Formats: sequence, structure tokens, C-alpha cells
Amino acid sequence: MTERKRAEAHCATGSVSLHSLSTCFPVYIRRLTPEGEPIFFNKRLLDFFGLGDLSDLDKPGMSRLAATIPTLVHTDDATSLLETSRRSFAAGEPFSMKYRMRRATAHIGGLIPARNRCEIESGAIVQWYVISLDIDDEMRAQEVLRQSEWRLGS
Repeated sequence: MTERKRAEAHCATGSVSLHSLSTCFPVYIRRLTPEGEPIFFNKRLLDFFGLGDLSDLDKPGMSRLAATIPTLVHTDDATSLLETSRRSFAAGEPFSMKYRMRRATAHIGGLIPARNRCEIESGAIVQWYVISLDIDDEMRAQEVLRQSEWRLGS
């Protein structure tokens, strides 16, 4: 049986797990407790940050969220993200924002701008899900367009 047939059969049974799905898509996925503490990063995100697992982020005397954001997010964006996250988790309201994430391999490009969306599992907050999309190419294209418009307009 080919790999594709096995995957189709697996999907048809409805037994595809979040973990399995999280490796299929070119996005960075996190899962958080109702209080906003990170409990899962997909492999793509662990690799992006150069982490073996989430315990690499643990710091004595700090919540994992408080330790994670300043470590993995650009200094200029970290305070705003932490404040927005805490407000969102306390109020039980989803949020969306852009911020720059720090890539472990700086020689590939140390920072990427990312569009992030944090949503709750339906109804009562059982878990939070965060999806981050690399928007570096999109932002570069927008800058080229702005420069072209500026040249045409002058």
C-alpha cells in the first residue's frame, strides 16, 4: 500500500490527531492551558526556535509564558505580546497580532515577522490554540509595491 493510500485510509477513519495534523501544514502551532501556559509546540516551531522540547524554556520562579515570550520574540515586541496575551487569557477573548519571532539559526535570517492568531477551544476554555504564519515574503512584496508606487507618483 502506498504512503498516500495509508494516509487517505487514516484520514477516512477520522482518527487524525492534532499532533499528526500539526506536522502537515507550513505553520507554527502552539497549544496553551486555559491560563495561557504553553504545553505543546509542533515540530516545525520547535525546530524554528532550536528547541528539543518545551522544557528547554523553563526558568525557575517564572511561568512558562513569562519565560517564553522574551526568549522567543523580538525585544521590541515582547512586552506588548505578553500584555495582550495576559489580557486575552484573563478575559477569555481571542486575539490576533503581528510580532517578530526569533529564529534559532540567525544565519538564515534571525527574525521573521509573523501574523499570529490565538483562539479558544469552543465554549468553555479548555485550551488555547495559536497559529503563526511567516509573513516575511508578504511584507517584502508590500514594500516593493510601496517603492514602485512612490517612484511612479514622483
